[in-house]
Amino acid sequence: MTTENDMHGEKPYIDINELSSFVSQKTCHDADLIETVIGYSDEYINNKEEDENGEVHIDNDELIVHILKQQDIALTEKEVEEILEAELEFLEIKGIAVPEE
Repeated sequence: MTTENDMHGEKPYIDINELSSFVSQKTCHDADLIETVIGYSDEYINNKEEDENGEVHIDNDELIVHILKQQDIALTEKEVEEILEAELEFLEIKGIAVPEE
């Protein structure tokens, strides 16, 4: 997955309620749990450095492992993956994320 900053170098605005609702409809998980998973995902991504094009490349397997290591996450690898896939779908629809080619 690649995320891009807008032309001013600022992160785009994401309505967390809209994102949680979208992911909840796709995965049938509780919005609070989704927000917790997304929070750990954001923490992981925010600690990655951008490349020369201002993009951040994420290894999905490493991201899932990071989330599963958190003590308050009682999900399977597949469930975390489903949440992250739904989040990515939302971000692609909003034009915030660009799928790998």
